[in-house]
Amino acid sequence: MENSPRFAELVSDFEKRLGGHLNAKEKELLVWI
Repeated sequence: MENSPRFAELVSDFEKRLGGHLNAKEKELLVWI
């Protein structure tokens, strides 16, 4: 998995949409995107 700035930005945006909270399962799913 690439930890590029763009990926970090995507994750940050995703967390904002969820109110800043990701549970373990959601984080696991992000790894596969």
